[in-house]
Amino acid sequence: MTERINEDIRFYLPADPYYYQVDNLPLKDLLDNDVKLQDQIDALSVDSTNTVMRDGIRELQPFIDSAIPGTVSVRPGNFIGRAQRTADGSVAGSTVNADGDGIYENNTPPTSEDNYSVSNPPNVRGDGGEYVGRTSVFNFLGGNISIDGFDFQGFDFENEATPPLGRLDLIGITTVNGAMDDPYLPGNPTGTGVEVGTGTPKLAVVKGAGLVTATKERELIVGEKYVTVGLPQSSLNDYGRNLDGTVVPNPTFGTVPSPDDVVNACFSNEDISATLQQFAQNNRNASFFLPLAYVYVPQSHVEGNPIPQANLKDIRPLFRTAELTLAERQSIATSYQPSVRNRMVTESHMKNEFEVEINRDSGSDNIQGQINTLRDAVNTIQIPRFLNLKYGGRLRQGTITSSSSSPLRVYLTNILGNNADQLADIPHSTIQEVQMTIFNDAETGDIGYTTVRARGLGMSNYMRVFSFRLDNHGTTHLISPLNTFTITPIRDSNGELYVEFYRTGTNLRFDIQLNSITYNESVEI
Repeated sequence: MTERINEDIRFYLPADPYYYQVDNLPLKDLLDNDVKLQDQIDALSVDSTNTVMRDGIRELQPFIDSAIPGTVSVRPGNFIGRAQRTADGSVAGSTVNADGDGIYENNTPPTSEDNYSVSNPPNVRGDGGEYVGRTSVFNFLGGNISIDGFDFQGFDFENEATPPLGRLDLIGITTVNGAMDDPYLPGNPTGTGVEVGTGTPKLAVVKGAGLVTATKERELIVGEKYVTVGLPQSSLNDYGRNLDGTVVPNPTFGTVPSPDDVVNACFSNEDISATLQQFAQNNRNASFFLPLAYVYVPQSHVEGNPIPQANLKDIRPLFRTAELTLAERQSIATSYQPSVRNRMVTESHMKNEFEVEINRDSGSDNIQGQINTLRDAVNTIQIPRFLNLKYGGRLRQGTITSSSSSPLRVYLTNILGNNADQLADIPHSTIQEVQMTIFNDAETGDIGYTTVRARGLGMSNYMRVFSFRLDNHGTTHLISPLNTFTITPIRDSNGELYVEFYRTGTNLRFDIQLNSITYNESVEI
């Protein structure tokens, strides 16, 4: 470091032929200037690792201009920020062409080392949705913003309304307007729900006030005024921090608005099937925020009154807004074990992997088509069900025709008896088989030999189901053990089910009993 200057400069003495007081004045001025220069050099050399402090960077510097009392001023400057709005004229509110920003050629990254083309892939979309979430350069031309007076009614939070001794407001620049690649210029139609553009970024204030419990609604002027949740005095801790960050007892403010996340906002894509163009339409007024300063607002502050420079705290970042919203960062932070071995998966990648895994046969239908086919196939499955009748419906049949050419039709409905309720919920169209029993009902004196035959659906010939002989004492001699048999009933033109019977031999009396039915039940998914 340069040695200190020599302050032992020779002055004219009284004996000299010149009048010393006059002649020494220029030398004294030079000495004073040298002392000031030395002080500045000493200040710069206090920390040899830093040559320029925050105060030495004037770009986007917040300061108090005494000529404009009650305001915070910010010097001109440039910064990089996220622009959620589209740079394309296809989104409502813009009628001008987009400025080229290079995003088109990066729609899909190149797939080979030596092939970097704007036509990769060849069907790349060019609508406004492709510009959502980009970063852009913003030119702030300088300006000032007024600080609201202290509102004693602004801290009604959870039935506690005692205001703190002061309020901490956040000053910054929003990115609603002013991106260099944004066609939203003064005079453009705004479209439904689109904030009027000024062509330049705006200063904004986030008031460290509270919420009115009755409405639970924040005061909001897009790109200019915001209100955050604030704590009343009764909710403050015994210790807190002052504006310099020092821990102090009885803090004068309890709410420090988050530098980025209070204002950073883009609207979620609730429907995964929505296009990026639709997403862009819903993000017309989305905004990100470059924090610049905190300003302490005591209870005594009235709007328009001077603000002391000591109440302003410069918190400028490196001239760049956060590119992720709080919700986006939380989504990443709370994801399950994210790592190089457990990567975030995009929608298109997930769909591709899923379809490749399921549709191993390239000629098969898509997933939904396969599901529909499977469902239709399952719905056609019929499960056999067996129902044993509680009462065994029985029908006295005294006469059966003796000719197969004109058989007797015995309808199931005629022999259900007390089982009708049991079968009420079973459609007759689903009945596949029935089990029947024929009982001899001969009386004393009946003598003869009889064979009973039956025919059901799909039978070309009648089958013998019962044979018996009666002697002169009325004793039955069973010849055939098939008196209990299973058969598929026939359906007439009205949908009624029946079984055909005829006999050979003596016409003797007997009973027909319905024991059980077998029916089909459909499987539905």
